[in-house]
Order: sequence, then structure tokens, then C-alpha cells
Amino acid sequence: GVVRREKRHGAYGADGILGVPSSMLGELILGFFIFAGLIMGMGGGDFFMKLATALMGRVRGGQAKIAVLASGFFGSIPAMKKAGYSPEYAAAIEACASTGSDTMPPVLGGLAFIMVVIAGVDYGSVVIAAFLPSLLFYLGLLVQVDAYAARRGIKALPDASIPSLGSVLREGWVYLAGVAVLLVGLVYLRWGAITPIYATAAVLVLHVSSWAVRRLLPSKHPRQSLRASLESAWTKTQKGLVQAAGLINYTVAIFIGMGFILVGILKTGMAAGLTNWIVNAGGGNIYVILAVCFLFSVTMGMFGLQRTGYLFLALIAVPAIVALSRTMPEFAAMGGLPVIGLNLFLIFYAGLGGLTPPVALNSFIAANISGSNAMKTAWLSLRLGAVLIFLPVFFVFQPSLLIIYTPWWQTALHFLQAAAGIWIVSSALEGYLIGLGQLRRIERIMLSAGGLLFAFPQVVSLAAGLVLIILSTGYVILSRRNPALELPGPLPDKNEIIQREAKT
Repeated sequence: GVVRREKRHGAYGADGILGVPSSMLGELILGFFIFAGLIMGMGGGDFFMKLATALMGRVRGGQAKIAVLASGFFGSIPAMKKAGYSPEYAAAIEACASTGSDTMPPVLGGLAFIMVVIAGVDYGSVVIAAFLPSLLFYLGLLVQVDAYAARRGIKALPDASIPSLGSVLREGWVYLAGVAVLLVGLVYLRWGAITPIYATAAVLVLHVSSWAVRRLLPSKHPRQSLRASLESAWTKTQKGLVQAAGLINYTVAIFIGMGFILVGILKTGMAAGLTNWIVNAGGGNIYVILAVCFLFSVTMGMFGLQRTGYLFLALIAVPAIVALSRTMPEFAAMGGLPVIGLNLFLIFYAGLGGLTPPVALNSFIAANISGSNAMKTAWLSLRLGAVLIFLPVFFVFQPSLLIIYTPWWQTALHFLQAAAGIWIVSSALEGYLIGLGQLRRIERIMLSAGGLLFAFPQVVSLAAGLVLIILSTGYVILSRRNPALELPGPLPDKNEIIQREAKT
């Protein structure tokens, strides 16, 4: 009888198949889904797309930059293709932008919620820690998009198609207020899982108040009848609830599968055995173990198994790495490598897997939507998302980029250093640097190496990268002034670039 009760407890108890998924959904995620569903159903999605258009529409390549900001997976590809972006490039931009949205605060993807439960950390701390790395990723993507637009001569949107920023804000300020309540509640007041409920209530109250004020004030334009206005509001509310229900149903199906993985790993004793195996396989070298985790995360991400790969490593590898790092002199002073940083390390690399050939599931889906070549789209996605290759290494070994572990001035210093390096690397990858124009292959290689070294959070690499950047930019400037100093190979003009890309 004891054995039978143990089995029932193991399968359906608090730490079993239904226990963790149920607690994760009921205690943590449900409020965020209600917030997101109602906001989208009430018109928040249209507002944020208009806001992105108002902010980026007047700069070159605005169509792609709007897609990066809004991360609208379906709506932006046709607009980019019409503006002059190749189908492969448009699909690659959408794949990268959507990948980054999983780690962009305030509402992160599902893996972040799993991290909160498994690692026992506060969701507000995860929001803070993920902010700067996500910002750096989108910076690298926007710089490459801008460089591509400069090389191809892609202009801004026509003024007639760009809404006024003031009118957009007047129309949807309540959504920004809701996001502000969400951020303040999570980060400053630490309300926890109840925060999105408060944010949802704030949006509803502000919507009703704004509607009442507009009804009372005189207007030159004809208004809807009271009945029609109430019916429209009820229809939007229903759409929001349907979207929230869809999110909940999808998540329940995923989390139940994760419950089986949890039971299989924890209840059978597999976790302890695999932990010892990973440490021994890495020879007790923390860098080798992290490299193994990198390869495993990327490989699982290629096939769309990000959640399974993350769950496996979060339960097995992270505790081993934390324990090992506390015994190493270079990490012992800060109590070992940060748990949140290691979990984000796995999540970011799982996202990179979705952009990595030969499988690159995220890129293939975007290619199917745009009608582009899937493999070319995958390679372009990997280049556009190249920041993901080295960014997780930065914030694991330099926790100041996670904000919550170091003084503000140190965080600001390392963020500016990383941002400058990523700007150089991204410009070199796309072959165009503001102030210097188009770059030759050797110039791109030199600047890429210099930017990467400059961004790396170590004094020696910073100095080496700065020297290489100065030498590279100095050579580019002098060679443009004195053609005798130029290496063989003329700079391609815009038409040659277009013809070459069309052939490939």
C-alpha cells in the first residue's frame, strides 16, 4: 500500500505530472494570458503596430524596422517585399524579430515562466535581467537592417502612410499605461503573479473612463449610439477572452508534456546520474560544460524542441555548473555563476537553434510565409541573429549586463561597451558602416573581429578590439582618399549588389 501511494504521489502530486504544470499555469501564467488576450482583443495589437510605424516610418528601411519593433510575424513580410527587400531577407527579419520577442520584457516567453518555477527565482528579477541582453539583440538586428537599406537605397515610407505620433498616443495611451502598471508592479513593487490582473483592471478602468469622457464632451463628429457602442465593447471583450483561452489551451498541452519529462528525470534518479556524467565528461572544466550545453541547446532548438532541451539542462546542468563555479577562484567571490544568467544562457541559445541551418525551424516557417528559399533564409537569419552567438557568453561571465548583480554605473559602462561592439560587428556583417559607407570583405573581417573583442567584457580584449577598430577605420579612410592603398577588388555599387543577390 505504501508503494502504491508513493507512485500516486509521484505521478499526480505537487511535483508530478500535473503538479508543476498546474501550479505554473494557475499561480504564475494565467494573469499574463488574460492581460495579453484582452489587450489584443481590445485593439492593442493595432495600436502597437501604429506606434512602431510612427516611430520608424520616417527613417530608411522603415518597413523592416517596424517589423523588428512590432515583431508581427504575418503582417510585415508583404510590406517589406513591396519596399524592396528580397523575400529571403524579409523572412529572415521576421524570424529573428519573433525569436527575440520570447525574451523581451515585460511578458517573456514560456521558457521564462518555467525558469521561475524550476530555479525558484522571482519573475520580476527575470524581467530585469533579460532587459539589456534583449535590447542588445534588437540593436544588432536594427543596425543590420539599416545597413541593408543603405546599400540597397531603400527609402522611408511615404508621409501619407505614416500616422502622427501624437494621434497614435491619444488613441492608445491606455495600453501604454497598462504596460507601465505591469512593469512597476513587477520590478519595483514586487506584486508578483497578481500584477497582470492589476494591469488588466487598470486598462479596463482607463478605457471606460476615457469612453465616458468622450461621450460627455461635445464633438463635431457623429457618434455611435449608446447601444452600438456597448455592443462594440462587448465584442472586443469577447475577442480578448477567446485569445486568452487559446493561449491557455495551447500552454496546458505543452506543460502536461513537460510534466512527464519532470517525472522521468526527477523521480527515477536520472537527474543525479546525468549531472555526474556531464561534470565528468567535461573533465570538471566549466568552460567545456558550457560548450556542451551550448551545442545541446542549439541542436534541440533546430528541431523546435526548445522547451524539452531547456528543461533537461535546467534540471541537470545548471545546478552542476553553479556548484562547480563556486569552487573556482575567479567566480567564488560573487558566489558562483548567477542562476538567472545560466538559465537565460540556455534560453537564448535555444532561440538561436530556431535560426540555425540545416533545420532552422523558425526560419523555414517564415520562408514558407514569404515564398522564399528556405535554406537561403536560414543562413540570412543566422547572420542577422549573429549577436545571439556571443551575447549569452557576455552576460554569464559579466553579470553586470543582468542589472541585478552589480552597481548601476558598472552596468551602464558594460552596456555601452557591448552596444558599441555590437554596432561595429553588425555593420561589418552587413557590409556598411555609417560614416565610412560600403566595406570590402577584408575590411568587414577586420571590423568584425575588432567589434567582437571590444564588446567582450575583459580589459585585455577591450584594448585589443579598440586598437583593431582604430587601425581598420583608419585604413578605410586613407584608402578611400588614396586609391593606391586600396586592396584589389572594387567596391560594388547598388545595382551590382542587387544583381548578385538576385542570382544567388
